Parts: sequence; C-alpha cells; structure tokens
Amino acid sequence: LSLLGGLTMASFAWSGHGAAGEGATGVVQLVADVAHLLAAGLWLGALAGLGIALARPPPTPPGDRQALVAALEGFAGIGSALVATLILTGLVNMWVLVTPARLPALVTTAYGLLLLAKLALFGVMLGCAALNRFRIMPALRAAGEAPLGPLRRSLVLETACGVAVLALVAWFAMLPPPAAL
Repeated sequence: LSLLGGLTMASFAWSGHGAAGEGATGVVQLVADVAHLLAAGLWLGALAGLGIALARPPPTPPGDRQALVAALEGFAGIGSALVATLILTGLVNMWVLVTPARLPALVTTAYGLLLLAKLALFGVMLGCAALNRFRIMPALRAAGEAPLGPLRRSLVLETACGVAVLALVAWFAMLPPPAAL
C-alpha cells in the first residue's frame, strides 16, 4: 500500500507545474516536484498515524508508553530528512516557477500571496515539529508519566496547518506562476 500511495503521490507531478518545463530544467523541475510531493505525503501521513496513536486512551502499561515514545522519536530523524527535502525542492520549484527576477511578484500576484501563505503555514508546522522534538519529547522521556495533552495539541495544530497547506496548493496550482507572466 505504501508503494502504491507513493506512486500515486508522485504521479501528481505530471498534472501540475512540474510537468510544464522543457529540457534539462524541465527534468530537474519534475524530479523536484516528485520529491516534494513524496516528502509532503510522508510528513502528513506520519502526522495522521501519530494522531491515531494519540487519540487512543492514554497508554497505562509502561511498554505501551515506551512504544509510543519510541515511535515519536523514530519519526524525528525521518522528519528532519523530510523537512530538508521539502526546503530544497521548494527552492528548486521557486527558482523555476517564480525566478529571481520575478520575486517582487510574490507580493503582487495571487499566486505569490498564496505561496507566501503556504510558507507561513509551513513555518508554523516547523515550529510545532521543533517544539515536539526538543521540548515535549524530552519531557515525556524524562517523566514517564507526563501528560500527553501538549503533544496532542501540537500535533493537531501541525496537522491543521498541513491540511491548510494542501488547500492553498490546490488553489494556487491552478494559477499561472510569476515566471509565466
């Protein structure tokens, strides 16, 4: 199922701006789009999985709580790689779709304003992820019985921002990027 999900996510690159380029730049853009979609899908999928795990009643046996903490810690390293991929591929896409010469269009076009809103939401998601990794998780690890409420609230906010990012992308993907103007 994961393989089919990944192939489905990757196929979306051929229906958007990623497939619009030509030559070497087009190939780089398409590869960046595929990697961007896969990283975003993995991050949001992991948030859904963690949300399901946290929606259950609090684990009372120590082994259950340790398994939850281990799952959260295991995602921390993967999450860092996903964030790095999203930033790198986002920069590639911005270079191609906005171009350095058209950067001022980020504040004068609907596409640019929606992209800036997406980046702001991505920043909130990064803030939540950092809070989880560097504050909440060490507290859970240290105080075995610490409440899971702060982690739940942070994951809800991070997930809500992720869903809002998807909505914005669906909107601005239908608009011409600044490079096309």
